Amino acid sequence: MKRLFPLLATAGLACLAPLFGASGATAAPRQITCANPLRAIAPSSQDTFVVTNVEGVGKQGEMVAGLQTNIEHFAFVQFAMPSSIPPDAQLCEVQLELFCNRFVGQNTPARKVTELLFANANRSWDEDTLRFAGIVPKKSAPQWTTDLGECAEGGEFKRIIAKPDVTTNDGLLESVQGWLDGEIDNNGLIIGPTRNDNLDDHRFFFTTRDGQLPPPAGNGPRIFIFYAGGATPTFTPSVSPTASNTPTPSVTPIPSDTPTPTETPIPSDTPTPTDTPEPSATPTETPVVSPTPSRRMVYLPIGLRTGTLYLNEAQAALIAPDGRLRRLWHRLSIR
Repeated sequence: MKRLFPLLATAGLACLAPLFGASGATAAPRQITCANPLRAIAPSSQDTFVVTNVEGVGKQGEMVAGLQTNIEHFAFVQFAMPSSIPPDAQLCEVQLELFCNRFVGQNTPARKVTELLFANANRSWDEDTLRFAGIVPKKSAPQWTTDLGECAEGGEFKRIIAKPDVTTNDGLLESVQGWLDGEIDNNGLIIGPTRNDNLDDHRFFFTTRDGQLPPPAGNGPRIFIFYAGGATPTFTPSVSPTASNTPTPSVTPIPSDTPTPTETPIPSDTPTPTDTPEPSATPTETPVVSPTPSRRMVYLPIGLRTGTLYLNEAQAALIAPDGRLRRLWHRLSIR
């Protein structure tokens, strides 16, 4: 019996081991992977461009970025961050797409410049009022340089791709992450030449969102964000005031199907009834009232019971004045 208790204790610990692990520590959290990421789209919310010392450029369905005889062209584009991405989500890949209608530059390959500088704007701006003579936002970090190459005949999307742990276009990934987390003010991007001197002419003409369908359709600027994991956003309801006692509505009976009334036929002309003569009263025969019988005292012989006998006139005529019966004596039966 003493050997049984150690065996039971050992078996109990063996059953509890899978719950707490071999060392009793909690299980490691599930690792987030980007094997099957989700996708969200950040469309352009406003876009335009300005040219150094040139007024009245504004929006013309295109935005120009580059350099022309040392005159800088700056494209401005801002993106609306999607609310579907949960907090603390891991960004797996970010793709910035700009549709290039055409490229204007040197024909000599050795002198052809196809790089542009991308930087964050340091302040807010409005596409309808942005002018070079006004207060133009300045470039700020994060920023990066990308070689776009020439544009294909008829136009094509230029795609700038950024991934974690890759230094190429790392400023794009940092910018989008900061916009989502709120650590960087989302004032959009400024796209322009890498410098303003000693460069040959090079200009990119990008399509703005004007007249375009929302992405993924259309050719407007957009950012594709691929992500995984993250906490699901929770909605915290506000405190609702206590409702007053509302009377419970009575149940309204469902009306039964009411039969459709049939049409009443129009009555034909009814002849006017003639006056019916009242029947004259039929005379009834008045019965002749028989005379009320008179009452006379009858004296019976001694030995018989005496009493009062009521006779009519005919019967009274049979009785003698002295009270004796005449010939009909033997017909009377007196008890």
